[in-house]
Amino acid sequence: MASTAFAAGFSNIARAAEAGTDCTIAASDVAAIAAIETDPSLSASEELTQELAARKALLSKVIACAENNVTEQGAALNNITVPSAASNVQSILAGKLNDATNYYNAELAKVSTAGIAGTKEIAQEVLSWNTANYDPLAEEIANLDLWSHNQALFTTAQNRMNQTNNIVSFLESAGQNTALEGDLSTTQADFQSALAEHNVAENALAESLPPDQALALIQQSLADLATAYQDFSTINNLIQTLLPTNAN
Repeated sequence: MASTAFAAGFSNIARAAEAGTDCTIAASDVAAIAAIETDPSLSASEELTQELAARKALLSKVIACAENNVTEQGAALNNITVPSAASNVQSILAGKLNDATNYYNAELAKVSTAGIAGTKEIAQEVLSWNTANYDPLAEEIANLDLWSHNQALFTTAQNRMNQTNNIVSFLESAGQNTALEGDLSTTQADFQSALAEHNVAENALAESLPPDQALALIQQSLADLATAYQDFSTINNLIQTLLPTNAN
């Protein structure tokens, strides 16, 4: 009665829901179901009763693991520090986590009254739901965490941009800006491009775009920021040659 497809489905759900040592689904958990139907000492009714009990126990464990994962994701989400302008993103993701908990609770409640066919159906439903909903949600939270950590990088870069502008203004007042005008414009353009990508990434998170698209925008903002930092280095070297030095 325990089909190969059903066993594979359990294994896939288990991998998706695994959350720590206590939640690990061992291969023996699934193998035990298959062993029941090949036990010659069992009558047909005993085999059915034991197999159903084993399926329910494993399915309940898998769903409980998924719920634990949601709890862990909620704790991780709460620990993410975002600017007030992005707080709505955090709230949206918290709402999705709450929906996930409600879904798992509803599926778990169905297990107790399910038969063999019902446990197969619930297992497939949970697997499909995880793939379509939970996995992308976990990626969205990871993207928000990455984006929020990048906030400090952009704040530092903005400060450096301001300092560079001030120094160039000082040199301009001393008539030594000729070699810096083009480099300053390039630096400003690259930094603004990086900042724009960073803001677009925030909008992607707020609009719940596919996680891979949001991640690509975040990565592009970092690539543009790296270019801006190269510009900072170039213009800083030029500034060092133009700043007045103290005579010994």
